[in-house]
Amino acid sequence: MLHSLGIIWYCPPLENKIRRQGIIESGHSWEMQIRGCSIWAAELLRREILKLQPNAKVNAILIDFFLYDLAKEKEKEEAEVIPHHRTRSIWY
Repeated sequence: MLHSLGIIWYCPPLENKIRRQGIIESGHSWEMQIRGCSIWAAELLRREILKLQPNAKVNAILIDFFLYDLAKEKEKEEAEVIPHHRTRSIWY
């Protein structure tokens, strides 16, 4: 969802693999970069929300849940969004 919202982007080889729904192995540098950038993006979103609404009760976990729910809504609507990357892992 972060990619579809223009918050993060992928290098062309990674984006192609994700669009083809290819498996990215757990621990691969691409997978680790996606995880790390997603965590940091959620934190930056949290900070921006607090700049606009200082009393907001928001944290990165709530943002993650919101983004997941939004992605599921877009899937139901069959919206033009990049699919979720495919990684088998215990770390999500």
